[in-house]
Amino acid sequence: MIPKYDEFMLPLLKFLSDGKVHSFRECVDHLAKEFNLTDEERKKLVPSGNQPIYKNRIGWAGTYLRKAKLIESPKKGYVRITERGKKVLLENPEKINEKFLMRFDEFRKFIYISNKKTKNINMPEGSQGSRNKGKINWNNNLILENLYFENQDNLLSQISTALKSGKHIILVGPPGTGKSKLAKEICKSYNANFKMVTAMSDWSTYDTIGGYKPKEDGTLEFVGGVVLKLLYSKYNEELYWLIIDEINRADIDKAFGSFLSVLTGDEVELSLKSHSGKNIIIKPESEEEQKIDEDNIYILPKDFRIIGTMNTYDKTSLYELSYAFMRRFAFIYVGVPRVINEELVETLLSKWDIEDKAINEISLKEALIEIWKITNKYRKIGPAIIRDIANYVSIEGDYVSALILYVLPQFEGVSEDNIKKFIKELFN
Repeated sequence: MIPKYDEFMLPLLKFLSDGKVHSFRECVDHLAKEFNLTDEERKKLVPSGNQPIYKNRIGWAGTYLRKAKLIESPKKGYVRITERGKKVLLENPEKINEKFLMRFDEFRKFIYISNKKTKNINMPEGSQGSRNKGKINWNNNLILENLYFENQDNLLSQISTALKSGKHIILVGPPGTGKSKLAKEICKSYNANFKMVTAMSDWSTYDTIGGYKPKEDGTLEFVGGVVLKLLYSKYNEELYWLIIDEINRADIDKAFGSFLSVLTGDEVELSLKSHSGKNIIIKPESEEEQKIDEDNIYILPKDFRIIGTMNTYDKTSLYELSYAFMRRFAFIYVGVPRVINEELVETLLSKWDIEDKAINEISLKEALIEIWKITNKYRKIGPAIIRDIANYVSIEGDYVSALILYVLPQFEGVSEDNIKKFIKELFN
């Protein structure tokens, strides 16, 4: 039996693990032998009759790996593994398929564009050709790219356990610790579509649930808010997660209102009316599969999750989170590295693909260590801010401007005397 296109992906990547450039013909011959394809199987053609089925499927396997940047094509008809591909093999995955590749931005964009052009392109047989729909595989491993956290295994364990147990999560920590990026990587690891928004102090249920909007003829129509649009409805069959950046900048009780009751399993009927004139109803997903034909019904998927981020130093426009809200979430602390040394900064520069070069006769690595240590005496900052400094200095060669742009804005709430001490210590 000829394997499906995705069953060729992992063997193809393993064949290329030697790092050499191989022709597509070499890959095809190797995989045909590995799967013991008979002469009869090798002669079977696709419906159009212009190519053997097994070659077509291996071709699609290569295309998908290339779109995910696991392999690359240095010249037409030739391929080799990339650094990302080598990292994936180090994970020792049981299989690589379309769902696995959804963790990579480049592949997700490829699938999204393909979906928009499905009438004009041929997708491989068996391809979902769409984003994740329905259920989340909670056994997926959390994969982080270009992020560094101390006690990373423990952090990822806390996140996966909370999400798997049905909790929504809030990532809490100092600025620059990578909370927003981490939130996105969590979604990608679980192959979950997501919508990211930044909370605002003037948020109300109009922004989250929805409200009436005037039409050109002067009449009013109901328009769903950011949360409602992500739920299952007559207008949406896809599973989406919601990332709320700076969640404590909003008055959550005011912004989410009765939706908090839905999060605990209650059905809620709103006074707002849909286009059909019926009251909007939001209810949790039931065991039975439901087809939604009415425009007033919105269903909260069982695998729907909210991921919030919160800066511990954010004192402006800050709202207290109510107990009613907090008991629906797990709060996970994302801290800064406790030990800042050469090994840490070398690791980060390598992850960020930034060269450790001498700038103004000072090693970039040594300068970053000094800046980070001194800054942390007055205000803890995470690796993301150090990365911004490193990028800027590598291009412009100007430490002063980098500090003004990326460090001083983090000193909001620090006394003037301490800011002066910081500047004096930094430039001594």
